[in-house]
Amino acid sequence: MPPLPKKYSSQSNSSSSWTAQEMGFPGRAPVVGDMPPGDGGFTTPNFLSFQSMLASISHTYRYTFDEAMRACQQNALAMRRDPLLLGALRARQRPTAQLTWHITPKDETDPAQAEAAKIVTECMEAIPRFQKMKMQLLEALWYGRYAVEVTWEWKVVKGQTVLQVRDFMPINGDKIRFKWDGTPGFLVYPGFPGTMEPTDWGLAHFVSPEERMQYIIHEHEPDDADWTEPEMAGAIHGVGIRGRLYWFWWLKQQVFALLMNYIQRFANGITIFYYNASDPAAKREAEAAARQQFSSTALLYPRWNSENPDTNKVERLEVGTASPALLQNLVTEYFDNIMVQFILGQTLSSSAESTGLGSGVADLHGDTLAEIIKYDAVDLAETIQTNLVNVFYAYNAPGIEPGKFEFEIDSPNSEELMQYGNQLYQWGVPLDEDQAYKISQWSKPKPGGGVISNMGTMQPSAIGQAPQGVPVMGASQGAPPPDMQQQMVQQGPPQAGPPGPPQGMAAQFKRNGVLNGILGKSKTKKTVTKRLRIDRDKDGLMVGATTTSEVSE
Repeated sequence: MPPLPKKYSSQSNSSSSWTAQEMGFPGRAPVVGDMPPGDGGFTTPNFLSFQSMLASISHTYRYTFDEAMRACQQNALAMRRDPLLLGALRARQRPTAQLTWHITPKDETDPAQAEAAKIVTECMEAIPRFQKMKMQLLEALWYGRYAVEVTWEWKVVKGQTVLQVRDFMPINGDKIRFKWDGTPGFLVYPGFPGTMEPTDWGLAHFVSPEERMQYIIHEHEPDDADWTEPEMAGAIHGVGIRGRLYWFWWLKQQVFALLMNYIQRFANGITIFYYNASDPAAKREAEAAARQQFSSTALLYPRWNSENPDTNKVERLEVGTASPALLQNLVTEYFDNIMVQFILGQTLSSSAESTGLGSGVADLHGDTLAEIIKYDAVDLAETIQTNLVNVFYAYNAPGIEPGKFEFEIDSPNSEELMQYGNQLYQWGVPLDEDQAYKISQWSKPKPGGGVISNMGTMQPSAIGQAPQGVPVMGASQGAPPPDMQQQMVQQGPPQAGPPGPPQGMAAQFKRNGVLNGILGKSKTKKTVTKRLRIDRDKDGLMVGATTTSEVSE
């Protein structure tokens, strides 16, 4: 413990001096080359932070890491088969699994890192059923943890041998066991050919560092259990929706049981059979009549007034619908809505509700779901980065710092950004060509493929570069102003005879591989042609991009 400055020492009693930590001094100044704080470890490990330690031979956390598994395993399985919960879970998983992604080099100006990112991206794109892999990893939302086991293979791609994923299979989250030191293991059959260790829920194979690279383990919201609940210490490796909703779901089942019991007993009403209590034959006849009723609910009511002519009588009581309707609404409107809202953050994406014209409630619900999807996507991206992308880099680009795997979550407003870009272009600000293509969601022309260009036939840049001494349209002195150029593009030059491009332009289109359909052969059919123009400077860098539309008949 670092010594406390004397001015902070207690003057009255030296034995009750304040500590340096109490006075706001967390520790001594760091020393370069010294061990990191705490020697790189935890001062209070998780498994030692409870009132008791539920030890096991293999030093593993217990299987009761969430409320459902601790209370009743059968109920945990029943929750998984609840169509309401499963539907809400799928509505949350699917948008995340369908997000596009990319790998960004740490230093985009480094050719080696850019090439490595390209190689790893191609390896990721070659993963079979990659969307299913993401969906399976997102099952951690339910269980708290989920895994995918990967099989690797060496493959020659473009003359280069690279490591690629050959196949994979999911591993249920309840089969995953963790040691106190974080080593993962998986429950196995007693005849498993590898190493096994006993746990509180069967035998498990704990992976070696080499085997660990075959597993992608996704953990959802690790949580530190309460001091009084050491049996739930395994929550430090993830708690899912199942554990959070278990007791609320259990309460719903109790109310639903009351509803079913009410329907079973009173759905067909109640039949009351009155009989003369002093007449045994009347009682026998009443019992026989009651047993023949369709409804299983019947009452036998004895009467002692033998002088009453209605002593032997049958009466029907129809039950009202208010009580079952109350129970039904409690199940569907209260329990179901709260559970769906917990999973999705809102209810409009799973049910139709009246929000009022112009209230903005639907937009608010949509924004809430988008925030949840973003949260899940960032969490999943971190798992894919550490468990998959880094392995690709280690084998296919050794020595290169791994790029960052990211989901494309925040889609830009393409129309507004293109307008801003056009304004910057008018001001003479250089723009990045790749970014312009990305924002506009257009693809770059492929080598040898057809292209559509807005460059004039006499524009030197249309044939690759400007020969020395040849003027460039728009750059030479006396060029038409921009508004006149725009008008010329929209109206086109005056033509005699059938409309169509000049011969020189047609030849240029032919060289560029443009389809004949855009040349406007028909005299009556109007054709709208959209053209993307990329302007470059003398060094070949993009300096502007404009999109125009031409109408020909």
